Amino acid sequence: AYGLVDLKVHSKLTLITRKENKKLVSYAHYGTGNYHPTTAKIYTDFSFFTANEDFCDDARKVFNFLTSHVQPKKLKKVVISPNSSFQWFNRKVDLEINSAIQGKPAGIWLKCNAIVDQKLIEKFYEASKAGVKVFLIVRGICCLRPNVKNLSENIIVRSIIGRFLEHGRFYVFANGGKFQSIKNEVFMSSADIMPRNLYNRVEAFLPLQNPTVRSQILNQVLPALINDVKNSWQLNEKGQYIKLNNDKNFCAHTYFMNNPSLSGQGSLSKIV
Repeated sequence: AYGLVDLKVHSKLTLITRKENKKLVSYAHYGTGNYHPTTAKIYTDFSFFTANEDFCDDARKVFNFLTSHVQPKKLKKVVISPNSSFQWFNRKVDLEINSAIQGKPAGIWLKCNAIVDQKLIEKFYEASKAGVKVFLIVRGICCLRPNVKNLSENIIVRSIIGRFLEHGRFYVFANGGKFQSIKNEVFMSSADIMPRNLYNRVEAFLPLQNPTVRSQILNQVLPALINDVKNSWQLNEKGQYIKLNNDKNFCAHTYFMNNPSLSGQGSLSKIV
């Protein structure tokens, strides 16, 4: 067992390398939840399993970081805390701000457990004032105040509290395209938007580029969470959570239990 004295290892990462047909082949697993049999029954999380060489090589470099204490400088796919995640996130929001200023589609959709980091909260306010549409699904503490005039009128914050504990994190950026378009950039992560996740822990942010996996987030997961009424509470400009209520009473948890995930169906999935 290896670790770093001054950093908590919060990334959920496994790398397996074995010999197949006289060649070494690697498999990497990136997750948003702990490898824990009890919490796995009541938490909702995201799991990405791949044999892609770039993801496997990045995982190997992260493990080398844990054993050598030397932070990797050039990762092919993955962005990690504590050395680059804040700067990366800041640049992504800046790109959305620039798109809005140029009249291009601009938006941020994310799901996490907490938003606390002051610098990124201020960046979200800057994005809102520039016209970027921001939809935040934050289960726990949120220090950002949405829908404040001349500050955060383009920001919506909701918390989903239901049968399962919403624990997964994903981050979606419009990247110059409309919502659910091929231009959107989709990432999953072990990190929330908190100082400890960005500066004091080992975390991983990774792009989801496989068409089926991307489609699962953009066309299945996100719409279900956005349209959830039964479990959703919306944060208002006064810092109060108001229970959503309408005739639809759509429940995301029931939907996910009744509809198999697109990626779980593999090549049988009809990509939408």
